[in-house]
Amino acid sequence: MTMKHDTILPLIASWTAGDECIIFATELMSGTLRQHIKQMRKNGWTMDVDVITNYGSQILSGLIYMHGQTPPIIHRDLKCDNILIDSDSGKVKIGDFGLSRFLEETHAETFVGTPQFMAPEMQIGIYDERVDVYAFGMCVLEMATGEIPYRECENVSQLYAKVSQSIPPESLATVTDATVRDFIQSCLCQRRDRPSVEDLATHPLMIGDRLEVQADRTCLVNISMLIAGEHQKVQFQYKWTGDKYEAVPPENVTERTLNESEALLAAERIFAVLQCRSHP
Repeated sequence: MTMKHDTILPLIASWTAGDECIIFATELMSGTLRQHIKQMRKNGWTMDVDVITNYGSQILSGLIYMHGQTPPIIHRDLKCDNILIDSDSGKVKIGDFGLSRFLEETHAETFVGTPQFMAPEMQIGIYDERVDVYAFGMCVLEMATGEIPYRECENVSQLYAKVSQSIPPESLATVTDATVRDFIQSCLCQRRDRPSVEDLATHPLMIGDRLEVQADRTCLVNISMLIAGEHQKVQFQYKWTGDKYEAVPPENVTERTLNESEALLAAERIFAVLQCRSHP
């Protein structure tokens, strides 16, 4: 199995030495995503939504590549321990493909995976690539809460019982951001309702708040801000007057009042854009 993608860790070789598994890869990463989350929690920090979007969109890009192969490749053991990050660059790599397989038939028929990240249908042993979507949702949940899913379960039997009944982890209730919570819940749906990785790529969480900047020869700067969670753009236009930019009143644009956090974000990013273009 050979895969080449920016978010998949190139593996040269692997072997066992006693109880240890030695992996020889081409890139040096800072550690696993779980180690990063634990360190943040130790320092009393929580992961910002922008960071979740950054890491999540990279992981999703790798899954789209895998599931887009013919036949599709399913990871089957996606979890924060198997995702490597470079904390300096913010780059993410999916690793540990020991349980991956080509989905040569309609459904795979083996029982594998890590219980906390294992979709209910994997207990039956008949599943498809959407098990990776479920596991990805659990990874996002761990990023958002800093906790391993189903931490409340005292033993494996309790965990399996909750998973088989599609009872979500208690930590899901602590996710306060509506966009993040909606994304996780969509990943944890029953298989028939669960979105594909391509569908997830259009979710507001994976798009985030983005500013698009366009400038023309008349020194007009058009800035469009995509509001996460709404599939809606808010537009701003500024004109260079000779020594500064002045806002241009919008024409034929539906008014949309920004809340406090959106207004602060917009002001901060617009200021940065105009500062960079202060000498057109």
